[in-house]
Amino acid sequence: MEIKKYYDVIVGKVTGWVEQLVAMLPNFVLAIIVLVSFVFVGRVIRNLVNRLLNKTLNNSSLSSIISKMIYVIVLTIGSFAALSLLNLDKTVTSLLAGAGMLGLAFQDIATNFIAGFFMAIKRPFKIGDVIHCEGQSGVIKHIGIRTTEIASFQGQEVIIPNKLLF
Repeated sequence: MEIKKYYDVIVGKVTGWVEQLVAMLPNFVLAIIVLVSFVFVGRVIRNLVNRLLNKTLNNSSLSSIISKMIYVIVLTIGSFAALSLLNLDKTVTSLLAGAGMLGLAFQDIATNFIAGFFMAIKRPFKIGDVIHCEGQSGVIKHIGIRTTEIASFQGQEVIIPNKLLF
């Protein structure tokens, strides 16, 4: 008798899950369509903003940073919209709270990103300049969002966080 009772409970649970899955299938498909649409729209907006800013600012680094930020914002909105379609509103709230905590955890990355943003605006260096920072000397090869790459005079490639340079 006891086995039949456990069997009925398990079958009831699995049946409920399958019914819920079938009921949510249209929302799941719609959520995927929304997410893919936001990815496509985000790429179009990113490319459009990048071209527009390149023409107006004449600063490819700054244009790239701003267009990438806009792309991430569009993807974030799309992700939250897709989760909302799946009735996962509490998950959205948890993700927002987690993002705040994650921001504290990745404070160093954010600092480098902000320094890279201001470096792109002020342009204190350009590719080919010789610099010395934190005991490293060399020629700038690439200035990125978070780091700057230099080729040292010893032939090594060195990555320096932008917060140290700024």
